[in-house]
Amino acid sequence: MSFKKYIENNILLIDGAMATYYSLKTGNESSLCETANMENPQIITEIHREYLTAGAALIRTNTFAANTSSLKCSLDEVKNIIMSAVKCARDAAGDSGCFIAASIGPIKDSERTDADILNEYKQIIDFFHEEKVYIFWFETFSDYDIVLQLASYVKSKNSDAVSAALFSLNSYGFTRSGHSRDAVIQALSQCSDIAVAGFNCGTGSAHLLSLLKKSIILPYMAAVPNSGYPDKIMDRTVYQDNSEYFKNNILEMINLGVSVIGGCCGTTPAHIKKIHEAIKDFKKKSPAAYILTEKPVIHERTENLFYEKIKTKQRLIAAELDPPFDADVAKIMNASTILKNAGADLITIADSPLGKARVDSIMIAAKIKRETEIDVMPHICCRDKNLIAIRASILGAYIENIRNFLLVTGDPVSEEERNDIKSVFNFNSVRLMEFVSKMNASFQNDDIIRFGGALNPRASNTSKLIERVKRKMQTGAEFFLTQPVYTEKEAEALSQVKNATGAYIFMGIMPLVSYRNAQFIHNEFPGIDIPEKIRNAFHPEMPKDESEQAGVDISIEIIRSMNNCSDGLYFITPFNRAGMIKKIIMGVADDKPAV
Repeated sequence: MSFKKYIENNILLIDGAMATYYSLKTGNESSLCETANMENPQIITEIHREYLTAGAALIRTNTFAANTSSLKCSLDEVKNIIMSAVKCARDAAGDSGCFIAASIGPIKDSERTDADILNEYKQIIDFFHEEKVYIFWFETFSDYDIVLQLASYVKSKNSDAVSAALFSLNSYGFTRSGHSRDAVIQALSQCSDIAVAGFNCGTGSAHLLSLLKKSIILPYMAAVPNSGYPDKIMDRTVYQDNSEYFKNNILEMINLGVSVIGGCCGTTPAHIKKIHEAIKDFKKKSPAAYILTEKPVIHERTENLFYEKIKTKQRLIAAELDPPFDADVAKIMNASTILKNAGADLITIADSPLGKARVDSIMIAAKIKRETEIDVMPHICCRDKNLIAIRASILGAYIENIRNFLLVTGDPVSEEERNDIKSVFNFNSVRLMEFVSKMNASFQNDDIIRFGGALNPRASNTSKLIERVKRKMQTGAEFFLTQPVYTEKEAEALSQVKNATGAYIFMGIMPLVSYRNAQFIHNEFPGIDIPEKIRNAFHPEMPKDESEQAGVDISIEIIRSMNNCSDGLYFITPFNRAGMIKKIIMGVADDKPAV
């Protein structure tokens, strides 16, 4: 019987976990058991047979992580591993008539381009086609765009081939990339190239059951949860033996209309056997019509005046403040009030600049917004937080009615501290923007996060700078803040970017405060070149008030001479001296952009 015919008429029970069961049987804690296809094929074949004996009608090849990034090997080695994996599965299947599916997991490598990764996926699919495996099991994915492309490619190679697309949700119903359960289901339901759609890994059976109870159940819906959540005992990952409990949750999923079932991490042949015995007399059930039992809560939309002004190309003023190193927030709160009264539209808060720990940018932004009632925009950099922490921070900010963010890669940790402080860099700035864009799909009433990016006008290649800005805009960036501008050359680069992209650009203005400050920034800040004429406006014996006034006057002159290269102004407040920014704002208050 063909696979398509089988799933039309039957509940499909697939196998359980390979990697965790391999670890359990061998004592080898490595989660990458794909090399065992060649080094120890007997144990892989034995595991397949155990699942078939337990009652599985489909087994997945031991190839989930068979790719060059996960295994740190060549593509030729990947091909050999896939060939050996298919042989192990076929040896186990014999003439049983079971289905064999090509297990393909996500390729995660931030150093590679999307096009390069897509090309490797296609080559992996080709390897399976050469082995005459025509069921493709894409599992534990977090982005559906790539899976839709792969399912289309599978069809283009063989019209009779079928694809299953399974995504990993956390207990709250979101993938690692920020896609909601409903967004995934909607995308998959509209793709005719996908025969089976559903969820695997990520959660235990109880959490997945809870998510499915609130979900639309597709005609060929898959539910392949973990057995539960693991514990660490004597440095070994241990899952509970809970096959009876697992079975009961799976049966509830079947009653919802789920028709493709099995197990992921922590499940064993015992789990599959329990399910097989329980569903012998079950008939495939059509998914029930989706009825929303609870009215969705539509929250009141947060007014985002800053973004509304950007949309209409009003000329805006953003002012940056650095959070304190300690718990004393009096200075930054006072500076925020001064800037608001001076006419700033928004306070933007740096995220531990120069890799030095300061008060969290989101926490201090929330306090400023509540107490001064000015709009805020915390910076989020990729240096310190992984995907989980960034998502948690953004959701916390969202609850505090913060809707604007500057997303940046972040300054590296200083060389002398790298033994004690480890950078994270789960993303670069573009990947972070993609992640936040996907999060936006879960917010109601178009009350979404608006974000911008950084722009360096001193880039050596303006064409590449324009392309990078366009790429960020494609991910959803709606405005750009530049590094401080001091020269006509930098202003000209901004004009070219603005004309080529249509981006809303805030020109960076960082007033100098003294001779020492000017020399330090010119000599020690990478990429910032302060013209000699500006540096010579200061001298070592200059009184503080005279130096500050010189910094104010220079900034006003820069704004007036370069006013046509940007849409707004972004003041980088030196040492949180908000009084200087107030003087500059007042000094250019009646100026119009140059024509």
